[in-house]
Amino acid sequence: MFLGIAFAAVTLSSCGNDERTPGEKLDDAIDKTEQRTEQAKESMQNTAQDAKNEAQHLGHEIKNAAEETAEEAKKAGKEAGEAVKKGYEKTKNAAQEGVEKAKKELD
Repeated sequence: MFLGIAFAAVTLSSCGNDERTPGEKLDDAIDKTEQRTEQAKESMQNTAQDAKNEAQHLGHEIKNAAEETAEEAKKAGKEAGEAVKKGYEKTKNAAQEGVEKAKKELD
């Protein structure tokens, strides 16, 4: 990487009316590279933090949706149980009425 920077600095030194020495140009190129590296590092850290925040947010949404679904399933199960109980009671009552009717007819 250092050779690439040095080459770029020497190449740039031959262009334009820049009166800096090749060493000064190389130092400038190194400084700019370090600045861009730091900017890239900060950008990557920000992106990683954003991704972490989004993952946590989605995790909370999934948890909430799962809890709501479980609550709805529990409620539906309870309602189904009550409906079965009512159906059983109706059937039982109808059967008892049928037995009583049959007894009366046999007497």
